[in-house]
Amino acid sequence: MAQTDSLSERTIVRRAVLLVNAKSRSGRDNFELAKATLATEGVELTRAQLFSHCRDLVTAAKASIDAQVPVIIAGGGDGTLNSVAGLLAHSASSLGILPMGTGNEFARDLHLPMNIAEACHVVRHGKVIQVDLGKLQNQHFVNVATIGLTSEIARQLTSPMKKRFGRLAYAVAVLRGIRHLKPLRVRLTTENGSEEFECMQLVIGNGRLHAGPFPVLPDASLRAGKFSIYALKGNRRSELIKYAFMLPGGHHATMAEVHSEYASGGEVQAYPPAKVIVDGEAACSTPIKFHCLPGALNVIAPQDFNG
Repeated sequence: MAQTDSLSERTIVRRAVLLVNAKSRSGRDNFELAKATLATEGVELTRAQLFSHCRDLVTAAKASIDAQVPVIIAGGGDGTLNSVAGLLAHSASSLGILPMGTGNEFARDLHLPMNIAEACHVVRHGKVIQVDLGKLQNQHFVNVATIGLTSEIARQLTSPMKKRFGRLAYAVAVLRGIRHLKPLRVRLTTENGSEEFECMQLVIGNGRLHAGPFPVLPDASLRAGKFSIYALKGNRRSELIKYAFMLPGGHHATMAEVHSEYASGGEVQAYPPAKVIVDGEAACSTPIKFHCLPGALNVIAPQDFNG
């Protein structure tokens, strides 16, 4: 099929902008490689820029969307992608992803290659699909919103640590987070009902993966039209250790101490009020309201993606 700028043809366009976050783990190092590879792949870049501040990248993304540029290629980690996803919601532009962060969970969820040259190939030869977006208060998110343990992990996971240790930094941050964790009293309300419990971790998942390569719940999906939600109840650190061993494969959902459900939206209250971490960044504090926006984001995925 001939190439076209029409998204209805489900083919990838030739014209795009490239916006890279220099503060992401490999953004600065991979910027020139991305530009050269995209050019070799036949992508015409009407703008290619490396940004020292994410707010400037967001401004550039908004201008490109307003100008109806077909594809916004964002280079960075989950925080970078999260910052532009809301702008792209329900727009005619599509998001192309070059994974240059530490965790790159959204990219992994889409089965994108972590190699930048291979990711550029997907941008040029992949397919446009629609995935869900989460909305919490006034902020959109692509992966997860969490309270509890993740807040402590985020506090411990400094930028210098991520730069130095890469994904190993998460393990160090988890150990430190467990040591400082204080359980919360949480009330979770969704269309399924309302429940109150003592809680060490609550996760509202828009996508399939969290905490690295681990499923939020066994049936979690970026295209389900609902969130995957779970809470690790109780206050014993021994349960945290058990939870850590059960997390691979989504087996934590079978624990008696884990409350899980699928829901399109709801509200969380916590006592005392708790910080909310959205895609790895501190966003707000409880109480919060959240809801799912089914199929709100056009994103480029590999041709064989069926998730």
